[in-house]
Amino acid sequence: MTLKTPAPYKKPAGNWPKEDFDALLPTPGFITDFTYALRGMEAPTIFAFWAAVHTMSVMLKRHVWFPWFFGKRFANFYIMLVAPPRQCGKSEVVKFSERVLKIFPKFIENPGWKFLKTPNFIRTRATPESLADALVPSEFKYAEGSKVQTVKIGSELAIVASEGSTFLGKQQYNLGLIDRLTHYFDCMDDDSDRTRKGVQEFRDMYVTAIIATTPKGVESSIPPEAFEGGFLSRLVMIYQEKSLKENAYPIELPDAAGPEELGKRLAWLSTVAKGEYHFDDEADAEYRSWYHHFKTKMLGKDEDSERKQTMMQRYDVHLMKLALILRAQQYRPGNEIGIHEFDQARKILDYTYGVNHIPTDSIGDSSVDKHHRRVRELIQKSGAIDRQSLARKMSPYKCYVEELNQILNHLSSEAQIEIVLNGKRENLASRSTKEVYKWVAIIV
Repeated sequence: MTLKTPAPYKKPAGNWPKEDFDALLPTPGFITDFTYALRGMEAPTIFAFWAAVHTMSVMLKRHVWFPWFFGKRFANFYIMLVAPPRQCGKSEVVKFSERVLKIFPKFIENPGWKFLKTPNFIRTRATPESLADALVPSEFKYAEGSKVQTVKIGSELAIVASEGSTFLGKQQYNLGLIDRLTHYFDCMDDDSDRTRKGVQEFRDMYVTAIIATTPKGVESSIPPEAFEGGFLSRLVMIYQEKSLKENAYPIELPDAAGPEELGKRLAWLSTVAKGEYHFDDEADAEYRSWYHHFKTKMLGKDEDSERKQTMMQRYDVHLMKLALILRAQQYRPGNEIGIHEFDQARKILDYTYGVNHIPTDSIGDSSVDKHHRRVRELIQKSGAIDRQSLARKMSPYKCYVEELNQILNHLSSEAQIEIVLNGKRENLASRSTKEVYKWVAIIV
């Protein structure tokens, strides 16, 4: 099948809720086509965008790169979509990406290239041993005229987990898994791992991941040690509290690309996006200027929390990779990344990093700290809540009368809430079910 150069789809017709991230969508190409295909689902634009980035990342493999001193920097990403349960269609977005990735190799004519581009998925709950087993290099032989051709594929893995807490497991068991993922991110040319079967040799590594989970899933699956080990700085976490869309049923839009068409477009890109990518002179100068300010910020004291600072430590790495993907997803040949792609990548990451630390803020907190935060959030979100409702919401967490009153009194002393009983403001919380707690703080 001869694939024609695709033309980008236009934004689907319809009265869609306006989302801030819509203005950040990149130059039309595969990513906008993918994002528009999900307009009929409840997934927010930012989730659809990052699922498209993952799809591109899996397809590109080690066949595109940035030059990097003694080696190459590849465009692999670890992406985590975080939203409350049954919110934002996060699992559906992950599954849609996997579906497109399963489809696209069938549109590649050359048997060797098709083998090289076919993803090696892992979806189930993983262990360090299972990751090592999945990374065993392989080869494929095929006839080309009178000759037998052999192509070798390295240690490649595409992690696709629509239920992240199931994939990562409980935090007391999964530190070894996170250590492995942290190590694999750098895509070493040669590596090895010791398993029960002996020493497993790796070659030409390329590991990607997209994981959907909830804030509680983040808290239960990622141990505090992950901050020190560098895993969270390698991870792009996308947090969304709620979706603006309300779709009783997912809608396949007639004026947007379906999975089959997206597969064809991805196959076309797989034959065009190859080799070394680099910044043009203008983008290179801008990156160097930006990097100076970034390094100064990371080395100095900043108003950001320590955890937010930790998660930003590899912002520069993600910026280069995202700029590459934003160029590679366009339906035109060429390996030069311009100032436009660089600027788009920077704005997208600034937006994404703006709130991505929120799901990790409670990792490693004591039960008292967690109770304090939950009480505070319940009052803030409701505006005002009565004693009976608040106690009922906190009882599953084993936060009872004495501790609850201590938290309420602390919030009152900091002028974050008012305690009201029978229309009269009180200084201290009592046990009366008629008591009401009002959120009054202006600055959070």
